[in-house]
Amino acid sequence: MGSARTGAQKAHISHLAARLAAQKHRLGDEAARPTTPRSTTRKTAANEKLQNDISCLKARAVDFQGQLEAITLPSTQLEVDLIERTNRVTQL
Repeated sequence: MGSARTGAQKAHISHLAARLAAQKHRLGDEAARPTTPRSTTRKTAANEKLQNDISCLKARAVDFQGQLEAITLPSTQLEVDLIERTNRVTQL
């Protein structure tokens, strides 16, 4: 169950990264056009939205990393416990 959730989270982050790349590309296209007051305002708004999206992606990545560690750590501890128990049984 944990790996399915992790896979879904990875897919979601990949989707957000693709959206971000598309927005950056769109901003690059707009930057090549001559500027008028209206287009400058639109570029400023688009840039602010892009910066907001980047901040959200960074926050989600940090959250995802924490969730991934929370899943991985208990699994590693279970492996250590299993190895220790196996060693004790073998010594008997």
